[in-house]
Amino acid sequence: MTDVPAAVRKGVLALAATAVAAVAHTASIQIWETAEPIPAAMWMLFLGINGLFVLLLVLTWRRHNWARWVAVILTGLGIMAVLWSFTEPGESSLLEMSIDLSIVAVELWGCYHLVSMSASSWFRLQTAP
Repeated sequence: MTDVPAAVRKGVLALAATAVAAVAHTASIQIWETAEPIPAAMWMLFLGINGLFVLLLVLTWRRHNWARWVAVILTGLGIMAVLWSFTEPGESSLLEMSIDLSIVAVELWGCYHLVSMSASSWFRLQTAP
């Protein structure tokens, strides 16, 4: 199997970093804010979805094209959820919104690399038997 191209490496690592950042950001909100704590079931769902996302990134790294597209679609849904949260007035501070927008920017950058021409051609290449 050929080496992983730089575009795929950048995309997967960027999306993995944003998954870690999202968990850290959510945990920090719960620690530092006086808001009502997130129920355990919601934490389990949140961590389960992020675990699935990381599994998709591992499969993308191993050249599974379907996993690449599912990861990009899940990232798009996550971006839409973050943007939707901005429509609710008074829910987030300026710092939280800045962190969320930074995570979204890195996610967009990672998705761009995963759907770039060099990444797409690597997923299309057939290895010799």
